[in-house]
Amino acid sequence: MKKIRIIALVSAVCAIVFLSWYLINVKQNSESVIVVEETEVIVVNSDISENTVLDSSMLSVKKVPTASVHANSVLKLDDAVGKMTSVKLFAGEVLLNNKLVNKEEENISYGLAYVIPDGYRAMSINVNVEEGVSGLLAIGNHVDILYHGTLEYHVVQSGQDAVVMVPFTKLLLQNVKILALDSIITGSANQGYSNITLQLTAEDSERLLHASKSGQIWLTLRPQGDDNWIDTSGVTLEQIIDLEPIIELAKKKYN
Repeated sequence: MKKIRIIALVSAVCAIVFLSWYLINVKQNSESVIVVEETEVIVVNSDISENTVLDSSMLSVKKVPTASVHANSVLKLDDAVGKMTSVKLFAGEVLLNNKLVNKEEENISYGLAYVIPDGYRAMSINVNVEEGVSGLLAIGNHVDILYHGTLEYHVVQSGQDAVVMVPFTKLLLQNVKILALDSIITGSANQGYSNITLQLTAEDSERLLHASKSGQIWLTLRPQGDDNWIDTSGVTLEQIIDLEPIIELAKKKYN
């Protein structure tokens, strides 16, 4: 009986020792398991060229260790879709916010091309002091553009073909926005300017180029906020001055 008790006691001690050893190992193993926290980021599926508007087919969601996530990473598809790339993107790279452009923000820091509204172009013209409103124009002002040229037409008199030349002036374009003065696209041109960059439709850029090559153009500054359209018929010298007395005086002098 005594022997049985001794065996039972030894067995109990062994069981306690084994259980203690097991619990210690379980605790050590549970402490050795490291839980890696992950964050979803947006990655590029394939190479994407600069100035490309992103859609959802170009991007994927990927989980990466939170500790490795760049502070400027794009975390949601909605934050990327519809925006434009400012640089080339490569397959597999994590998309960063500083590589995207939101054209609706019209942020001039992206460059002039990112503030021109859809349907418009930027076109530069050369002006002297008088043509450019004596250096008083500022970026964001609106101007009207006058054209001065010469109309030539043929008149047949007594069987002779005569060329009649009539100088005229006409209001060519109205309410045109100034985008830049020389190479300055923000602030003002403190030292004056010789080139003005205008915001024009494609059709108006054609008209302005042809006018500048065939005659002379002048700018007139509009009041800020005035977008009223003015209809004019143009003017010739005969409409400005009564030439009849001058012609009669010349005839008397030389006859």
